[in-house]
Amino acid sequence: MNSLTTRYGRPALTPLSEAVDQLFRDAFTWPRAFEAPAGPARLGLRSNVYETDDAYVVQTLLPGVKAEELNVTTDRNVLTIEGHTAIAAPEGARGIWIAFSGAEFREQVSLPGEVDAAKASAEYRDGVLTLTLPKAEKARVKTIKVTGQSGSQPTIEQAKSK
Repeated sequence: MNSLTTRYGRPALTPLSEAVDQLFRDAFTWPRAFEAPAGPARLGLRSNVYETDDAYVVQTLLPGVKAEELNVTTDRNVLTIEGHTAIAAPEGARGIWIAFSGAEFREQVSLPGEVDAAKASAEYRDGVLTLTLPKAEKARVKTIKVTGQSGSQPTIEQAKSK
């Protein structure tokens, strides 16, 4: 069975003591949605990953990102997309509700098989990055031709008579 894994900076399970501490911190602080991010933020990239016989196709939403600000790499079967957005506030304006702003992002996806990075292609149009990542030759499904005699197997009686 093929699997797709997205790696994030935090573990999937938070120890109970940390969760309770976080609950109390959040209960007595200003909602984070009203704050400007203090450091690099995660965009939580939204992506589609498809598989054909010969390649993996990845579509990622990246609105507000300039193509020259993107860095896409592969290492065997791990795809990494990183870059940053630069959305400036209007001059002289003070933030009241900041739902998005400039941020750095880095997303890694483990694909089911290795890719041939030398033959990969990328297209960025209307805020959507589309990557076509051909499968490495050793990762492709191969058909093995069966040769031999066609027809039915001899019966036990026919075999005894020989």
